[in-house]
Amino acid sequence: MDYLKSIKIDKVFDICDPERHFGVVVPQRARFCSHLLNAVPSASVRHFTTLSDYRQKEKTVKFGLQEDLIISEAAVLDYHSRSIAHLRLLANEPNVIMDENILAAAVVLRFYEELDAPFIDPPTGASIRGLQVFIEAQADSALTSSGLRHGAFWVGFRQEFHMAFSQQQSFNVSLDVCDNYLSWNAAPDNILVNRLLIIAAHVLQFCYDDQSQSTHYRYEELVALHRRWVEARPLSFVPVYSAAPNRENGEIFPRKWFMNDCHILAEQGVGLINILLTAYDPSVARVGPGQ
Repeated sequence: MDYLKSIKIDKVFDICDPERHFGVVVPQRARFCSHLLNAVPSASVRHFTTLSDYRQKEKTVKFGLQEDLIISEAAVLDYHSRSIAHLRLLANEPNVIMDENILAAAVVLRFYEELDAPFIDPPTGASIRGLQVFIEAQADSALTSSGLRHGAFWVGFRQEFHMAFSQQQSFNVSLDVCDNYLSWNAAPDNILVNRLLIIAAHVLQFCYDDQSQSTHYRYEELVALHRRWVEARPLSFVPVYSAAPNRENGEIFPRKWFMNDCHILAEQGVGLINILLTAYDPSVARVGPGQ
């Protein structure tokens, strides 16, 4: 548990949660909730295996771990798979499927898949479904409440967006439940970013879902929706510092400084939406095999 806190879990999961439920609440609840206690080490071990040899040795000393500790990819996958299988057994139990601790455990377990995408084959439908069912079941209550359930839902929503984009597949969580959340009322910046993610999910659905109505009219609707969000965002989303890349030093990307992590997520979201809307513009001939 101390190790997971050391990798700044709030930076991974709480990027749009000012109350930092995963950084503050989850470690405490894991002391009493076996599902969280199983899920948290899975994320810890997976992160540990991504470190360089030097960093791994540094962590073993800091946390008093076995000096010659070796964790194989097979062992990590086995532990992760068993944790998922345990949650899947609970998916048909009405009293459990609405447990916010289980929802939090599910999104922590998806950290493994999110970390590896798009460098491995897409996870099996069974494993994904075993986790998604908790997100879908608690969506209604999560969007109208606060606390860990609300924070965990939006972590799961962002994970689904990341997986869908990296694997070029449709958004698997039903977006109908988010209709009332996508409004233009004044709201804190983290809520505005969540609304942008809903727009991004609709764009993904337009681009990658063969069953969606990929019409010119729908495309223009999405362009207008995206433009409205960009034009309505407050000044807090504007970077406090911006500089063009120094080509002489081999720089490619501009440098931008933001006041809050959620503003960085918004900047990325706006950019990804622009890419998708440009690539899937129905008025422009598509390129590539079969196009």
